[in-house]
Amino acid sequence: MWDGRHDALYNQPFGPIESPVEMNSSRLYAAEQIFIHQRDEYEKIFGALAPLDDVTRFPQLAADQTGCEKLDANLKCIGTMHGVPGDGSEYDGLSRADQDAVTRVVVNVGKALGAYERLLTCGSTRFDAWMKGDDTALNRAEQRGAALFVEKATARAATPVPILRRKIPQRWAEARRRGYGLHRPRRSRRSDWHPADGGRSVERKQRLQRRR
Repeated sequence: MWDGRHDALYNQPFGPIESPVEMNSSRLYAAEQIFIHQRDEYEKIFGALAPLDDVTRFPQLAADQTGCEKLDANLKCIGTMHGVPGDGSEYDGLSRADQDAVTRVVVNVGKALGAYERLLTCGSTRFDAWMKGDDTALNRAEQRGAALFVEKATARAATPVPILRRKIPQRWAEARRRGYGLHRPRRSRRSDWHPADGGRSVERKQRLQRRR
């Protein structure tokens, strides 16, 4: 989700699970492994699983059978996929209800992962303070870098999430209208200049402290 390719935490796991160059697995195999190894824990939270061990309804995939059979020189799948939508085989052969049951397992695993990820925090940062309206939290170069990240410097592999794409240019424009950071102090062109230290560079500040 960090790059904006997914709009919710719960659907992010489908990317690495079904990517031929990451886990090279499938939602069908993942659901069957949850049934085998984490059934009790899963059902305590999300309710009863479908009978994923029923071979008449759910083709059983092994680790060396799932995912993409062969990649080309550009890491694109040129072999048959197994256990994913569009495989023309195991997954596509399921009934619509069983396809939904398999997909729901991976969605619920994504919800569990998302709940855990929301517990992870590094605390409030200067960037957070700037996004909340403090023009002095970031220096001019940092603000320009943030604006570039969501505009000209954006790469397809690192697309910002929509809220940053909307909010950062707005904050950059607000800071410029208020005149913050439009001019650097004449005696310091260092990138470590920050208004919190009175406009002094870290190096100059250390020299002054040693003289006292």
